[in-house]
Amino acid sequence: MSKKSNKKPELSNKPVEKDPPKSSFLKKVFMLLCIGVLIFAGVMMKQQVDSSGKMPWDWDKSDVEDYANNTIDTAKDAANKVKKKAEEVDWKKWKDLSDRLWNKLSKMENEIESRLKKEEARQQEVAEKAPQAKDGQEVTAEKSSYALALESMREATQYYRKAKNDTKAIRKARGKFEEAQVLFRKALKECPDEQKPEVESMLQECNQYVYDCIKRDKA
Repeated sequence: MSKKSNKKPELSNKPVEKDPPKSSFLKKVFMLLCIGVLIFAGVMMKQQVDSSGKMPWDWDKSDVEDYANNTIDTAKDAANKVKKKAEEVDWKKWKDLSDRLWNKLSKMENEIESRLKKEEARQQEVAEKAPQAKDGQEVTAEKSSYALALESMREATQYYRKAKNDTKAIRKARGKFEEAQVLFRKALKECPDEQKPEVESMLQECNQYVYDCIKRDKA
């Protein structure tokens, strides 16, 4: 007769894998649509009340028909306006912008590197003229907002280059371009007057890439 083993099963230290959480994006979209419809219906109902001078529970058949017809007509007008706006968009111009930005990407990357080295040298020169440096102390130049903006834009162009074959990279590129935008604007307030045209030029370039990233992200 065999003896029963009293040996307890070994517990694994490996964490239990949980099912990945389900995305609630569609639920949020559905909720927003429902809220929008309710708000629209409420606005139209108020207009009908103001027009007829009667509360909804006092409406007769003609009031209900007026409310329904006015709601449908308003919805159609809104849809036609959206359609007209979409037709007015120059989609070819958007595509041309993407092509131009992509074609000059290598040139832009070289320009960023060149201006970054120039800015770092300028900051080091400023640091060496500081009183501490004159006293023989070693002084390390702090990065300016302009240098930080150029670094962010350099990283953004790397993501932008990947975005041609990786759609997820376009959002990362957009985030870094927008970060550079903020820093360029800050740099405009801090840099010497003679440097402002250069910073303004880089900000304008950055703005175009941000615009293109937003367009491609929504496409």
